[in-house]
Amino acid sequence: MAAATLASATASNCNLSTDPKRMAVINVRNNDDDPRVVNSSDLLLPLSGKSTGSAEREFDGAKLHHKLETNSMLAGLIRQGMKIEYSEWYLNFHEQHDVKLHLGAGVGMARVAQFILGQTEYPRVRALPD
Repeated sequence: MAAATLASATASNCNLSTDPKRMAVINVRNNDDDPRVVNSSDLLLPLSGKSTGSAEREFDGAKLHHKLETNSMLAGLIRQGMKIEYSEWYLNFHEQHDVKLHLGAGVGMARVAQFILGQTEYPRVRALPD
């Protein structure tokens, strides 16, 4: 179910403490107890869906390499011009250094504005609409 649909269906704010693995980018760490999900926390808002989020980042170089090679999005990224070599520095850094557990986080300001303004159309709240 899409994040915006899920949040709208509840008619209130919704916080997800884990996300399905299939929705995550390669550097998000899988849950140790349930590898079908990743360790993250996302705030879903009615109308706008995922507005803020944070997630544990994978720090094991071998796991990162495996995730990149087996990721279903890789073929699409390659069609768009991405080369696996673009990620080598990131993979090498994690394989050659003792990287500790760390997190990433972000706020989608346009999504938050969409919720505050009650707009149903995302492009209407973006600074540079299409």
